[in-house]
Amino acid sequence: MGAVPETSSDGWTMVEGMVKRSISEDTQRTLDTMEAAPSYDEPTDVQGSSVGSVETTIDCTKDGQNGVCEMWLGGGMSIPHVDMADP
Repeated sequence: MGAVPETSSDGWTMVEGMVKRSISEDTQRTLDTMEAAPSYDEPTDVQGSSVGSVETTIDCTKDGQNGVCEMWLGGGMSIPHVDMADP
């Protein structure tokens, strides 16, 4: 997952260190039961299945007001993979 932007598109400023991320029970179950499989095109690469999304909220401020901003885009996790040849 990427870094959280410093400001939102409508001018809210993110409070550093106040990012909260959570996953659904379905996503947790996917992680708990995931089994790695060899990649079909890279013999040293193993991968799992698609994980799902991560809910991300950030405390934020604008014009002296405090709020909670929700990240709508960029909160997903792709297919996990590990290159077994990489030390």
